[in-house]
Amino acid sequence: MDSERFDALAEGLATGRISRRQGLKALVGGVAAALIGPFRSVGMGAGPAGAQVTGGVVCRANAERMRACLQAARAAHSRAMEPCEEILGECPSDTAGFVACTAVYQVCINNANSNLRSAVEQCEAQFRVVCTPNESCCPDGCTNTQSDPANCGACGNRCPGGFSCCSGDCVNLQVSSFNCGACGRECPIGESCCSGDCSNLLTDSNNCGRCGNVCPQGTTCANGECVGCNPPCPPGQTCCSGDVCVDTDTDRNNCGACGNSCPAGQVCAGGRCSDCDPPCPVGQTCCSGVCRNTQSDDNHCGSCGNACAPGQSCTGGTCSGCPEGFALCNEVCVDVRSDPHNCGSCGNDCTQFSFYCGVCSNGGCRCVGSDPDGCGPCGG
Repeated sequence: MDSERFDALAEGLATGRISRRQGLKALVGGVAAALIGPFRSVGMGAGPAGAQVTGGVVCRANAERMRACLQAARAAHSRAMEPCEEILGECPSDTAGFVACTAVYQVCINNANSNLRSAVEQCEAQFRVVCTPNESCCPDGCTNTQSDPANCGACGNRCPGGFSCCSGDCVNLQVSSFNCGACGRECPIGESCCSGDCSNLLTDSNNCGRCGNVCPQGTTCANGECVGCNPPCPPGQTCCSGDVCVDTDTDRNNCGACGNSCPAGQVCAGGRCSDCDPPCPVGQTCCSGVCRNTQSDDNHCGSCGNACAPGQSCTGGTCSGCPEGFALCNEVCVDVRSDPHNCGSCGNDCTQFSFYCGVCSNGGCRCVGSDPDGCGPCGG
């Protein structure tokens, strides 16, 4: 009841134009309107279960629960109205006193109506009469049979304990490879679901060969079997062949890695097969059974067997300098004994003199004739 109607009703009661019985009836009528409205809004007059309505289907099971819930709310409201009516019955007859009394009465019924409104909203939220398109109407109300473990795939199909409903099927999320740990979580090809996690049973040391099979400390899982050394190998050693600790820096049968055997006559030094025994010190290389420094050895410069030319030396693994009889001219080693452009020394060009005819022999420009004082023309 709005304030204007309430003020008019109070004035009528005060002036005697309206009896107290009529006033009480009008006030209660306002409360009844507040009560009836929510009942009408929930569609209590809906058709039979399964009937199509806007937004989904009518669920008779929920409609019956809704009716019972609203009846309980209405009964509670009636009880809440009793003290309000007592307040009105005890209002004084004078105008000012009656107006003040009815104001208290209005607060009382407002509180009762507010509680009724909250109760109706709770009924509507808990018992929806119209199911959504993705829901089915089951005896216990609207539900999604694709995910409800109490109605999985169909109403009343309850999944066993520990199972979940995924796409209408009861599944164990702890072991299902297509729903591992959660509906729709599929394990990659070659993996299995163990305790809700995807695992490769061929390599997982916590699920080796089968779920829950934990390999002992110091071992690993290979092809679904626990292999390794137990107790674990000491520092500097590696577990090979599943149960043998070896030093791969020196073991000829496991040189550098398990199973890498050195050829006959070789030894394992620093994880590499070598011909030298004992192994060469750091910075040297075994060449034909002898340790060589390939950074400075002229006969093994940079690698075994790479010899520098005569006159050259090995520096930093590279041959440098010119061989005997050669000179470095314009950063190129040339044979000054026969090069006509660098005859005897860099830049001595025999071709500058016509009587020499560009011939360099034993480091000197020579005439082509037999007479050293008059060689004659070139080609003569």
